[in-house]
Amino acid sequence: MTARIRPHFLFNSLNAVLGVMRADPRRAEQALEELAELFRVLMQDNRELVPLSAEIALARQYLDLERLRLGDRLQVRWEIATCPPDALVPPLMLQPLIENAVYHGIEPLAGAGEVTIVLSRRQERVLIDIANPVIEVGQGSHQAGNRMALANIRERLLLFFDLEASLATDLADGRHRVRIGAAPIGAERRLDGPRLLIVDDEAPARARLRNLLDDIAGELPTSVVVEAADGIDALEKIDDVAIDVALVDIRMPRMDGIELARHLSSRDPAPAVIFVTAYDQYAVKAFELSAVDYLLKPVKAVRLADALRKLARSSPPVAAIKAAAETIQPGAVASCAVWSAARFCWCRSPTSSISRPNSST
Repeated sequence: MTARIRPHFLFNSLNAVLGVMRADPRRAEQALEELAELFRVLMQDNRELVPLSAEIALARQYLDLERLRLGDRLQVRWEIATCPPDALVPPLMLQPLIENAVYHGIEPLAGAGEVTIVLSRRQERVLIDIANPVIEVGQGSHQAGNRMALANIRERLLLFFDLEASLATDLADGRHRVRIGAAPIGAERRLDGPRLLIVDDEAPARARLRNLLDDIAGELPTSVVVEAADGIDALEKIDDVAIDVALVDIRMPRMDGIELARHLSSRDPAPAVIFVTAYDQYAVKAFELSAVDYLLKPVKAVRLADALRKLARSSPPVAAIKAAAETIQPGAVASCAVWSAARFCWCRSPTSSISRPNSST
């Protein structure tokens, strides 16, 4: 029950990249990075729930690639002001539905068309509503398809949520609509650590940080929810995504890391910032911006772990830590993370004890 992407999307995306490579090489490079990220997520072991914010970020990357090909023909309206970004959902749930909407609702149109994506919360349920125009058969519409994406998502909803989830489709007023309702598993009940933003204009550097985070995940679990190639790219991708920690390079095109940190400081709550750079001359500016740490490349796992531990110095209330630790079964080797705004605490409980790294309370 793995998610799938239509082969035509890969070929069309590569062709679109070739089309802009000479005129806008930077955009072509960014598109290839987005495409690689999309397929990296696709090939992961997707048996664990992921934050809804990560699904939103991935869907935006997919839509950026489709806009490269379709241009202004593809109009997207997001309504996500009331959605719970920490709610956990099956991975690759949004992207296949949006791909269906683009494939059946936008590609056959001669002009522009709009896909609407509404994510909200009603009482204890997360609601997802995606709609697209419908083209009458014989007027350039694609084949109806075998509904594999919907069947796949329905099966995975059943696997993760049993009968607490629903999926329905309808056709009205010239638009096809898919509605999903699921009982959310909030981040307060199942935590995978603080939500990270990685910003670096070099894809290998971002991959290096992901690998280091994987190496220390046993002690300091984290969730990378957004990756970006520069400051402007980052701000666009996190516009409505909750971020706790930003790992930021400094020298980048369009907007550098120092300027990005200034923008991040105006968010509420503001994420903690850890600079990761090959240059030491910006350290004073970095700490003037209240950076948690300043790491010089090549970064080692132990140094990154030390930087993340510093976040525990402003820890959540002890009551919150104990409440999280009580979710760990006695005798089990497990870990959890508690955070509020940009304040974190990791606790590990092989028995009934609670530990808080580098904490004086």
